Amino acid sequence: MNTRIEELFQSIGLEAVRSTDSPSGPILIYCEVEEGVVSADLLYQETPGARVHFRFCPQSIRNLIYELWKVWMAEPAQQEWRILCFFVKDGKFSVDFTYPGDVSDKEGLFERRPRAVARYFDGATADFTRQS
Repeated sequence: MNTRIEELFQSIGLEAVRSTDSPSGPILIYCEVEEGVVSADLLYQETPGARVHFRFCPQSIRNLIYELWKVWMAEPAQQEWRILCFFVKDGKFSVDFTYPGDVSDKEGLFERRPRAVARYFDGATADFTRQS
């Protein structure tokens, strides 16, 4: 992995922590990317087991994610990804990618995003109709 990708991972994590009201709880960035389009949501809990807060990612995070996508695709050995789940918990982050062939055309963001929330927040749900 090249150093720019590592730097972008670190920058995304730092921006995610800065963008929440309670940076000590778990944080998930759920993002779907295609050429020229980034949909990115910030979901977090003040403490594990608490209500999952939802807000749209600030432009700074969307820009970093899109740059990551472009740099990633420029690497010869890397596959294009469509969905990024960037999870921060206890000061550490993990990144999970979903590739285009693994994304069903029969469902959209409104089906995929709640599954990611349940997965990363131990079955919890988020109210996507209002931002925290």
